[in-house]
Amino acid sequence: MLDDLGIDGDEAADFFVAFGAEFEVELEPLYRNWPRHFGQEGFPVSAGLLMVAVACVIAVPAAVIGLPSWAVIGLSLAASFGWLFGLRAWPLGGGKALEPVTIEDLIHAAQAGRWPESDQPPS
Repeated sequence: MLDDLGIDGDEAADFFVAFGAEFEVELEPLYRNWPRHFGQEGFPVSAGLLMVAVACVIAVPAAVIGLPSWAVIGLSLAASFGWLFGLRAWPLGGGKALEPVTIEDLIHAAQAGRWPESDQPPS
């Protein structure tokens, strides 16, 4: 769902509320394992603090060597956003891959009326 449809965080929660109601599926086993399948909405505070630290690591040496203020600000922003979007694996993503929820998982759950306890579709 995340890779193909871009559904994550709050959107995934809304989807599963509607899915559970429409197909009368008990989703408690899925909710217990939610972080294995879906990321958090937004960014944690630690990410913002690390962005500031990255910006400072770039800004201080750039200012010391005498770059103009616009260059210092530009380099700091570029480094911060480069880290944020280029190196998201740590700490934002926790360095672990999410287990996908597939259409097949949804079909099995709808047929069974309950999300599988093992988080694997029944054979």
